[in-house]
Amino acid sequence: MKKLLLSTLTIITFYTVGKSQCNFYNTAVAASITLNCVGGDNNKSAVAYNPIKKLYYSNNAGGSKSNEYFDSTGTKLGGDTDADFRGMWWNPSNEWIEGNTWNGGFSIDSLTIDGYLSSSSTFGSGFPSSMPYIQSIGAFDYDNDEFIYYHNDSIHRRLRSDGSVLSTFAIVGLTSTELSKLNINTVIYTGCSGREIGVYNYVDKILYLLDKLSGNVQESIAMPNSAPTLSLIDYFQVSYANDMFWLFDSGSNSWMSYNIFSPVGINEKIGTEVIINVSPNPTSSELTITSNEKIEKINIIDLRGKIIKMISQNNNTVDVSSLTKGMYFLQVHTDKKIVSKRFIKE
Repeated sequence: MKKLLLSTLTIITFYTVGKSQCNFYNTAVAASITLNCVGGDNNKSAVAYNPIKKLYYSNNAGGSKSNEYFDSTGTKLGGDTDADFRGMWWNPSNEWIEGNTWNGGFSIDSLTIDGYLSSSSTFGSGFPSSMPYIQSIGAFDYDNDEFIYYHNDSIHRRLRSDGSVLSTFAIVGLTSTELSKLNINTVIYTGCSGREIGVYNYVDKILYLLDKLSGNVQESIAMPNSAPTLSLIDYFQVSYANDMFWLFDSGSNSWMSYNIFSPVGINEKIGTEVIINVSPNPTSSELTITSNEKIEKINIIDLRGKIIKMISQNNNTVDVSSLTKGMYFLQVHTDKKIVSKRFIKE
């Protein structure tokens, strides 16, 4: 996914690599990559993947243990203890590793020339209102440049630029018993339309995927019987990177990978680029929307996830003059993909 911001007052051009209508296994399949960690403790909180250098990174929360990096086969190459990440991910726009840190911080590791973790992470301004819990393991919505957290049965969305609150909404479709079994710290982001966010039932070993705008659970993926039982029970040890779901096995001190996409889903997920132009943004009257694919319809969605306007795409303009000032999402349905992008009504 690449994103080029030409001007917030003229045209915004979005390039979204085809994570759209994904197909999933009912039961995940063990993948071939295992990250065999050396030392550290059971506070493994995240895996990230660098697609340029084809490297994996494992985070050991706490700050005193090494965060390790591995080649594409899972062979350890080294480690570094600089940043005390909780959530950790690859930022495709800036091509570096970043993540939220303990108690509301944010850190960037721009990496060495070889893609290895450096010893000089850049610590961003603390966002004390950003994290819903001091141990929250965030995920990165690279489509909208947002942080996502899970805590107290709800999804919390925060703006990456300053940590400001975008919305908080409850997960819909799980019983109170199922909610009580969720890992209390961790959320994942798949980028698959309508199933972007994932939370993990550590008791029954089920990954739930939900719509990032409504919070509705849309998919349940069981882990195989051989999947590790989390030693910290509801704490850490769950992640997502390189289109695979990861669970930490404390017995072998290893991250185990699982394929959740069926072969058809993988092929559709690779897809082609979708180019959508939206201008002007912000706007007080209308938006002009163009795409390299046929646009079938457009929904305007507020920050609570409610569809407030539906437009059949017979032309390339959308009248937003009647909307209250604030932030909204355009959900653009093309003949192949659904793309959601943010705009501001002045």
